[in-house]
Amino acid sequence: MADRGFLNRVPWFDSGRGHPYRRAGSARCARLVLSREVSAPTAAVRADLGAWVSHAYCLGVTPREWVYSVIAGVVAGVITGPAVIALWRWLQEWRGELTGCWLQVTYAAEDDQMAGPAALVDVLQLRHRGRAIRGTMWRLFPNERKSWTCEGMFEDGIVLATYRARRGGGKGLLSLTRTADSWWLKGAFLEPFVRPYGAGIVIAQETAPMEWLRRDRCFGAPLARWLEALPGVAQLKYPLRVRIALLGALKWRRLSKRAASGTAPETLARADILGDRPPGAMRGKR
Repeated sequence: MADRGFLNRVPWFDSGRGHPYRRAGSARCARLVLSREVSAPTAAVRADLGAWVSHAYCLGVTPREWVYSVIAGVVAGVITGPAVIALWRWLQEWRGELTGCWLQVTYAAEDDQMAGPAALVDVLQLRHRGRAIRGTMWRLFPNERKSWTCEGMFEDGIVLATYRARRGGGKGLLSLTRTADSWWLKGAFLEPFVRPYGAGIVIAQETAPMEWLRRDRCFGAPLARWLEALPGVAQLKYPLRVRIALLGALKWRRLSKRAASGTAPETLARADILGDRPPGAMRGKR
């Protein structure tokens, strides 16, 4: 049992002096402490709590108002806490080196020098925070209804990531290395697959060279013609931030109401995508 001598040494405890609210609070806390075996630290904590409640009584704060204020604080924390965390995460990702819009260009498996026409072109919206990267890819060329999510890490100038399909199919690995130009990474993708073969199965993999190019460093006229023809025939609904990065929201909306002109190129080579940097063009993120 907590001894009465300990309680008498607590500054706020008295047996009949002071404000009646204080006397009532002191008596209730004393009964609570003396009703069970508690350690001295526990008794001290409960005594401090009783003192706080008694002080609230002296200020005219009723227990109901105190409970309501605690509940309101908890609810406000629950509501605003995730928003603050999300905002902080967004600010960190916004400052990431790889954050932004990229074009992912994939070439034929035998084209290690990436000198031939592109087999596939995807637009990649990437977020980079610390070592972690995550993003979404949408097919641009050819016009197909396919998209993927990717997640991985960027460390020592090397990207290692996995991707899996949201629409369409495919899952595999991405490995790219940053070049001397911060707007250009090159590497390859690897996609494993299993094929039935008689009574057994064959495990194989497909790999091909690929590169990431920042969208704001791609000025090729053939690419521009392809993008201008895309809004009216696109099989994917690209998000607003991607439409802004590709053409601009207003231009995309205007072109989506126009019939396809038939001037879109049938193939895109690396030179068709990069083109020549026009005077006054936006610099790539360094």
